Amino acid sequence: MKCAKLLVVVFLVVVLAVVAASPATAQVFLDLYGGVVFPHATDTEAKAPTGRTKNTAGFEDTFVVGGRVGSWGTEVGLGWFGMALDVYYWQSETKESLLGSKPETKILPVTVLLMLRYPGEKFQPYAGVGGGVFLSQLKNDVDLSLVGGSGGGSFKDYQVDAGFDARAGLAVKVHKKISIFAEGRYIYFSPKYKDKVNGQKVTVETDAEAFQALAGISFHF
Repeated sequence: MKCAKLLVVVFLVVVLAVVAASPATAQVFLDLYGGVVFPHATDTEAKAPTGRTKNTAGFEDTFVVGGRVGSWGTEVGLGWFGMALDVYYWQSETKESLLGSKPETKILPVTVLLMLRYPGEKFQPYAGVGGGVFLSQLKNDVDLSLVGGSGGGSFKDYQVDAGFDARAGLAVKVHKKISIFAEGRYIYFSPKYKDKVNGQKVTVETDAEAFQALAGISFHF
């Protein structure tokens, strides 16, 4: 819930900043979207002073919501180019247990994008690439006997990591100032979570990868 509130606050601040700063030669846009996240199974390592374990963690498919604000060039020769800031949120849990239970993750990326499009009158295919800050949380109940220790307890940590974001899509104009779009997106970041469980320092490292299939509406100003 806190992550969702942060998404709204950050997004509104960026909307106001872009609208206020954009020159008359740029077309400002605001996108709102939702879709499905398909996380990739990745190698995950958990370790404590008493031992370590490594397995492949696959996460459940889940929903994502988000928004994007930016601008496209409008002068001759610049209509192909744009920049945007994208904020989105999802949460999921693993299909398999890790240290005795299924961890839950919450992820809130804030990415800056360089975007290219074909500025057609009706159909506008586009692509974007960029990176930014990935805020995430991992929460799990840990059984230390699985890494050579004893006892257990709750594991919870927040991390802020750099991440990569690439996407491609197709926008279709349905009105002078409104488009609908469909988009595919790939994201990657590599978090390292740390917490103390029963007095033992526990670390969980993983490579987080996911594909997202999105649909949304775009408003042009």
